Amino acid sequence: TQAEAERNKMKRVEANDPRAIDDAGMRRFVVGDYARAIEYWEKAAGLGHVESHFHLSGVYKEGRGVETNMKKFTYHQEQAVIGGHVFARHNLGLIEERKETSFGR
Repeated sequence: TQAEAERNKMKRVEANDPRAIDDAGMRRFVVGDYARAIEYWEKAAGLGHVESHFHLSGVYKEGRGVETNMKKFTYHQEQAVIGGHVFARHNLGLIEERKETSFGR
């Protein structure tokens, strides 16, 4: 049943499974519970979950549940890149390109 599935997911969260914690964060995010989503993602990121760093970068860039913070956006993008996250690498590449273009290089 749906209730059993949710209980099983939360057991994985309680066991500190980073993927399950990240998924719990996404479930909170899609219903607008940004504060709880961020809590889950911070925990998963602390356990080395790359996708959680990517999610956190988005909330800091957009200011969802937190103040917009480009330093934290960049930090979490960089952590995601270090972990091999392709979209984060793309995003940072675009940022670097804009910097070079704006400085006339």
